[in-house]
Amino acid sequence: MDATDTEAAAPAAAARKKKPNSPKAPGLPLRGAMGEVAKIYDRYSHSTFTRGEMASALNMSSGSGAFYGKAATLGLYGLIEDTGGHVKVSSLFKALYQAPEGSPEMKRNALAAVSKPSVFANLLKQFGSRIPDEAAIALRLEMQGGFNRDRAQEVALAFRSSLADYGLIDGNGNVLSVRDEPVVDAPADARGDDDQVSDDNEDMGRATGRQRLEVALRDGRKAVLNLPDDLTVADTRKISALLNALAADYDG
Repeated sequence: MDATDTEAAAPAAAARKKKPNSPKAPGLPLRGAMGEVAKIYDRYSHSTFTRGEMASALNMSSGSGAFYGKAATLGLYGLIEDTGGHVKVSSLFKALYQAPEGSPEMKRNALAAVSKPSVFANLLKQFGSRIPDEAAIALRLEMQGGFNRDRAQEVALAFRSSLADYGLIDGNGNVLSVRDEPVVDAPADARGDDDQVSDDNEDMGRATGRQRLEVALRDGRKAVLNLPDDLTVADTRKISALLNALAADYDG
């Protein structure tokens, strides 16, 4: 081979070079990962299991690269745990698996699972209140996260789909708050003015997503409204009508 042939072969050899390894991140959306762990849970719900048994439950070869990749994804989400050479499904998986569809409990646990992988946690922090489309996420992963292009696209799809599938973002990518269930009221200093909504409790409600209103009354008394997460306009009108009826009774 002369020098010209060597020079021509060099670019081709470079093109065939192995793509650089990307950081560890889930390649499967959380909903799909939950489905895979559910197969394992159906068989080994009350015990630990080996990697080989786990592969069998997933109908995969325990020595395949596909199995290693899937097992890594399930672990990154915190859905399975290593226990001294064996594996078991995690308490996080059980909580998410058993939560009613669309409930605050389901969304809280889904957010906890999506936040487990460090790559996903960083994306949530970087993007803040609005998650862009998959192409923008993939570009961020490729340019700043050290991912090769194919892997960046795969991880971007897994990340955004996980948020959308569990109602954590809306159709425009806006991050939705996860509403908590009502909790026992904490002591608060009473205001002396009639019908004054406590600013502290209102701020707390905005911060945590709780649907709770606290109204300070005279003589240190207070009224508390614990409202459902799915409150509608019709519901508020019904509540208002009831309060107006009570007011009319007392005036009479």
